[in-house]
Amino acid sequence: MAEEKGDRRPGSWNSASLVIHSNHLTPDEISQALSTEPTDSGLKGTKRGTRSPPYKDHFWAVKCPLGDEVRIEEHISWLLDIVEQRVESLAEMISQGTDVRIQAAISDESGQYPMTFDAQMLQRLASVPLTLWLTAWMDSASDKHAEGG
Repeated sequence: MAEEKGDRRPGSWNSASLVIHSNHLTPDEISQALSTEPTDSGLKGTKRGTRSPPYKDHFWAVKCPLGDEVRIEEHISWLLDIVEQRVESLAEMISQGTDVRIQAAISDESGQYPMTFDAQMLQRLASVPLTLWLTAWMDSASDKHAEGG
């Protein structure tokens, strides 16, 4: 039986953001073009932190506010609600060399994570001009055993 929306698997977390990197558009210009304020941004050449190198380009991101216990499909759907209203602006940015992506990450200590991208989700993703980056962080007992740990 499939898990219900919002069911939390022990040791799991999920997060996703709409992330934009641009050599020529500043975070303010991106905000204006999308009529949306970022949850995080940075100007090209500024330091991210004391131990990090400066940004190579302008950075702008909106992090999905859903809790980390909410399944990744819901995080992505929330971001697609934003993206679908701004397809023309995003397509223009991409045509000018701007990198636009939904960056999603999942973690599950069981070593498995059953994601379900149904036909509707796949159609939504295919209809927008961006890239989906999905990173799975897995840590299972069998991995530790195989590594000798």
